[in-house]
Amino acid sequence: MRVPKLLEPLSSRPFLVWEYLLVSLLLACVVGRGVAIASDAFPQKYSQLIVGNLAWGVGSKHPDYLLLVSFVLSFFLIYIGLQLFAATIQRVNGEPSESAFREVLIYTLLPAGAWIGNIFVNSKPTLELVIVSAVLILLAIAFTTGLLKKRFVFLSQQDPIVCTGSSLLIILFALLSGNALCLALARLNLNWQFTDTQVILSSVGIVLIFGCLLAVVWLWRKLSLEALQKRLRSLLGMAQIFLPLSFFILLPTPWINQQQKFYGYPISPVLYGVIAVLISFSYFDIAQRLRKAPTQYGSNLFSVISPLSLIALLIYIKSPITGASFIPPDDYHWGEFLLPWWLLKQFHYIPFQDYEPARGLINYVPGFLADVFFNQNASSYLAVTARAPQFLPYLTIGFLIISRSIGALPAFLALALIPNPNNIYEIDL
Repeated sequence: MRVPKLLEPLSSRPFLVWEYLLVSLLLACVVGRGVAIASDAFPQKYSQLIVGNLAWGVGSKHPDYLLLVSFVLSFFLIYIGLQLFAATIQRVNGEPSESAFREVLIYTLLPAGAWIGNIFVNSKPTLELVIVSAVLILLAIAFTTGLLKKRFVFLSQQDPIVCTGSSLLIILFALLSGNALCLALARLNLNWQFTDTQVILSSVGIVLIFGCLLAVVWLWRKLSLEALQKRLRSLLGMAQIFLPLSFFILLPTPWINQQQKFYGYPISPVLYGVIAVLISFSYFDIAQRLRKAPTQYGSNLFSVISPLSLIALLIYIKSPITGASFIPPDDYHWGEFLLPWWLLKQFHYIPFQDYEPARGLINYVPGFLADVFFNQNASSYLAVTARAPQFLPYLTIGFLIISRSIGALPAFLALALIPNPNNIYEIDL
């Protein structure tokens, strides 16, 4: 009679919950992928046909059946487990907490959603984003379990979302901080070009440090909800320690000639000054936000996140590598971005009076930024067009406007996930 008693909480639950279905599907895919990798390590072959000394080897169907069974079985077991877990949350922490758990799961699926979108534009998509989603799901379950152990009773979704969401952001910010630190060191000293392994190790090291601090906070038994949120807010602020260094992506990608590393584009001191000002303001803003603790926590916990840190991350995420300079063969489209600023600067052509820009004032941006940040030559336009220097004003303006209506974090997600067909400079203004 144990099995019916164990499954008894499911009788009061909806049969289909789409958040749990999607999570179960993703985790089952990860399990299936693991089974496929494991089965490849133990190949089974047999000779299907032998004629004299010739034999045709055929792979065994055992791995295929094993993959199918593991996927189906893990999907149903994970779904039932999530339903039981949800019933426990609803009983201990209240129904708002279970709704908050489902909302957090939606956010953890965003990397997998970006991976699905990438399939349509990339012939060989990798599985890193799927793995990131799986890890975020497991972390969300772990932090929600922490709320279960503390037996808090929630009357609204806000508090559990804040506790779980801030913990996930701490891990994500710590992971990206390692990338930002390596980027800054590599741009400041061109002889310090880090390998992928070194960048991963630095990111993992920072994640482990903040992971240990998070574990201490969550395992501290005699913490009230307000005390827990206060410590999470402090950790969230400290997790931004290296994020402003992402502004170093504004410097073009270094070039290598044999053993010599150098910047192929002549960089103006103005660009270094802009980077220094942005980083300084970012750290000042983070320090001010950490110092000014809110009178009430809850959603105010996320106020410790600096908008400048999010803008730096946006530019870092969206910007491609800056390649070698060349003159594009497409004179028409190249000229429509080359001529406007040159005509204004050299001949003082007034926009819309002496010259009609094809796409409006946006045609003046590449030339202006190339003049300010580089050496005012046409070759420098390629270091700006659809690169980090051009994303700086566009993403900053877009983020500040959108965040006023929907909030900083939703605005960051919207701009991070929005596709840029034919690059962002093609948008007509």
